[in-house]
Amino acid sequence: MTLRVYTTPVVVLHRINLGEHDKILTLCTLERGKLNAVAKGARKPISKLAGATELFTHSRVQLAVGRSLDVITQAEIADSFQGIRNDLTRIAHASLMTELVDRFTEERDPHPQLFWLLVNTLRALEQSAHPDLVTHCFEMHLLSEVGYRPHLVDCAICGTEIRADPAPFSPALGGVLCPAHRRRSADTLPAGQGTLSLGRTLLHIPPSREDALAALADHASPEIRRGLERILRAHMQYRLERPLKSPDFIREVTALYAPRSNGG
Repeated sequence: MTLRVYTTPVVVLHRINLGEHDKILTLCTLERGKLNAVAKGARKPISKLAGATELFTHSRVQLAVGRSLDVITQAEIADSFQGIRNDLTRIAHASLMTELVDRFTEERDPHPQLFWLLVNTLRALEQSAHPDLVTHCFEMHLLSEVGYRPHLVDCAICGTEIRADPAPFSPALGGVLCPAHRRRSADTLPAGQGTLSLGRTLLHIPPSREDALAALADHASPEIRRGLERILRAHMQYRLERPLKSPDFIREVTALYAPRSNGG
């Protein structure tokens, strides 16, 4: 009996080795959502699937439907994102993006807009001088796409416009709180108006707009950018109910390349 086959664009989100020569991949696909598939022989140096089964790679693949896991039979690389692979900082940020897509999506639940958001953001990350802003832009768009956009303008409970600076941000309630409701959440983070404004602006900028991100970088201080990172990480972690791994990787890489004091 001939196996049913289908072809779809994919991005590799995760991989684990299987035996001596094979890989099991977690793929973000355009038409079929997230799925796991086997790439037989992909770890062999001469394998035609070797390059297409690397992390972050955007390819068009043919898969045969299997009993438990589909099997990759052919692959044509669309973009290997070599510029990401050659830079540890970009690898760390790309790792967070793929982890977020993996964690926020269910198997076989198509998200075409999320697929192209990931592809276009990886393209932007490959060239951008501001990988942190590219990542935060991706986070804001992803959260909006999956229904978890944080409230950064109005109170998450009553909708009152927030003017306090800083304002209390509640990961549990999904946004900033007004004075009347700030006691509704025990665990809040201070979010300055600059931080909230940056988050709102990123939601309306495509990750590919390097000119817009560069303009933001000129006006958003490191403190403001760190503030946005704090509230977004807390917001996402609360929704996911367990810690993300990639933020630690980003922090380690950032510390590795941070300027060192000459004082002794």
